Amino acid sequence: MTYFVAVALMCMGPLAVDCRYAVRPIITATESDCKIALDKQLKAATDKKIFAVGSCFPVKMDGENT
Repeated sequence: MTYFVAVALMCMGPLAVDCRYAVRPIITATESDCKIALDKQLKAATDKKIFAVGSCFPVKMDGENT
């Protein structure tokens, strides 16, 4: 089964050393749900004057769902 995880790059200053990756700890079942959650995360960052970009990535999971 394929799920989606949101990953964002957030930069607090003009140098690359001021940047960090942020992975949303919740995996979503659909890409559209992931994009909605990511958009909220990016908006919260930009509201705090943090440069942020991100994307949703598919994650294939095998086995039983819990």
